[in-house]
Amino acid sequence: PKDGLIVVEPGGGLHINGSTITNACGQVWQGIQVWGDNSQPQGQGGQGQLTVIGSTIEHAREAISPWQVGNFPRPDGTGGAGGVVHAYDSRFVNNWRSAGFMQYQVGGQYWSSFTRCTVSFVDNALQNFLGHISAWDIAALEINGCIFKDERSQKTGDPYGIYTLSASVHATADRVRGVLPRQKNLFEGLSRAVEIGSDATQGSWVVDQSHFQDNWRGVIVRANAGVRVLRSDFEVNQYQNQPFFSYGLGILHQGAFVVEQNEFSYDGNAPSNFASLGIWVDDTKGGYNRLRNNEFETNTFGIYVNGDNGEDGINLQSGLQIWCNEFIDEAHDFSLFNAPSDPYGASVADDHGDIDEPAKNRFSTPLVPFSGQDWHMNNDGSGMPTVNYWLPQNPQPEEIPTDIVNVNRINSAGNGSLNFCAGRATGAI
Repeated sequence: PKDGLIVVEPGGGLHINGSTITNACGQVWQGIQVWGDNSQPQGQGGQGQLTVIGSTIEHAREAISPWQVGNFPRPDGTGGAGGVVHAYDSRFVNNWRSAGFMQYQVGGQYWSSFTRCTVSFVDNALQNFLGHISAWDIAALEINGCIFKDERSQKTGDPYGIYTLSASVHATADRVRGVLPRQKNLFEGLSRAVEIGSDATQGSWVVDQSHFQDNWRGVIVRANAGVRVLRSDFEVNQYQNQPFFSYGLGILHQGAFVVEQNEFSYDGNAPSNFASLGIWVDDTKGGYNRLRNNEFETNTFGIYVNGDNGEDGINLQSGLQIWCNEFIDEAHDFSLFNAPSDPYGASVADDHGDIDEPAKNRFSTPLVPFSGQDWHMNNDGSGMPTVNYWLPQNPQPEEIPTDIVNVNRINSAGNGSLNFCAGRATGAI
């Protein structure tokens, strides 16, 4: 009924198999609460258990709440969070939010997962749309081979696919043994596909083998969470006539990260005057950060950098470097600019590559001008008088940045010392 509620108490279990739970009279119901106990570990009977297999949950305010709503976690370790949820091959449709995980800090990894599920919001909704899955201060929620979509013809709000605060999620391809190819996660038509906010206190974030299509922002990192973004595809596009630029991956004010073997492309359906960014990096400070083995194609800006990302003054060759990436038909391959709000200028590592290990990026040949401008490397950050870019001894034409601003090209004494890093087509690490 309208405002109806299903409760799974601690120690209880609910199994939904081949079923649909909805409201038949055009109203919204509350959803399923899976009560837990913040003082008890998972897997020992102290938590409610929910399993959803081949089923549909729709038109709920909060389809699944893995906690006793209102019984918040308290400093003494008590509270009603910690409910366990496993969903397989199921659909969550037109819910204000499909799942919201509350703070739980007992025993490490949180025992919940969504596998091969479709989570969507479409035109016949009975309510507004907040987002699909959120999590606060839990560890290693598993999202495997799922689909997250906003399919409304007229979109409103700022909906997300996954949003976390001080939490970690492993968003990877499905792990069914013996089944190839593995089903990737898909994020489509969302304002924010994945947003990682606040430092993760219980593990690192992983985005691996996922596909991002027609989102305003693909992955937004606003936390020092040890994020790894690997083997994923980002098709950048405009979102609901947003006046600001779109990007595939934004790493904003976060310390250490790994970004490798991803593809960033501009969707040909976007307006011709629309500016797209593959990766935006802003103010990540020192550290051994590398953007390596990624491919950028037909973006306005391949890699766009603001803020302090330079050497930390202690560790040699620290700071942000770009290695072994491939740029194809871009207007601006690599750009370093002062942000308007940053009074201290912008910086990256002093050297990209070194005498023994040249950087070996492959630049756009030819460049495709945008608003009459184009370049391979533009160092226009006041924090960096020059950047040293190390070339192989016998570089290929596409390995030489010819259109440069405030960049020194230095020929390496060695040749081929980064063969393992030669590009995606040759099985790069």
